[in-house]
Amino acid sequence: MLTLPAARYWLPLLVGKTRSFEPLNDAQALHWTTTYPSTAVFPMAASVNAAIALDYSDVKIPALFHYAKGDKVVRSDVTQRIAAQWGGDVTTVRPELGAGDDPSQHVIAGDIISPGQTARSVAAILEWYGEL
Repeated sequence: MLTLPAARYWLPLLVGKTRSFEPLNDAQALHWTTTYPSTAVFPMAASVNAAIALDYSDVKIPALFHYAKGDKVVRSDVTQRIAAQWGGDVTTVRPELGAGDDPSQHVIAGDIISPGQTARSVAAILEWYGEL
C-alpha cells in the first residue's frame, strides 16, 4: 500500500496521523521512539523499492548479509536474492533467534531487544571484518 499512487495523502486517513507500538520492555520504552507520524514510512518505502530495483552484480566490494530468515518486518527472501546477485564476495550470517530475543526477528542484536544475540553478532561481524 505504501507505494500506491497518492498513498502519502490517503493512507494517513485510513491508518491515522501517527503510528504507535507497545514497547517490549522498559528499556525500549525509554530509548526507542514508539510513536511517529504515519507519513514517516514513505521515504523508507521509497528507499526499499529503489534498493530492490538495483543490479548488484557489478558491485565488487565484499558484503556481510546478517539477517534472520524468519524476519516478520522485511522479506528475508529479498535479502537472500540480493545477496545472491552481489558481484563481490558475500558472507551470510543467519542467526537463530530464541526466547528473550525480538519476537519479530527483525532486531537481531542489541541489549534492549535481542540481548541473546549481541555477543554472537559482534563476533560474526569482527570475524568477517578480520577476513577482509
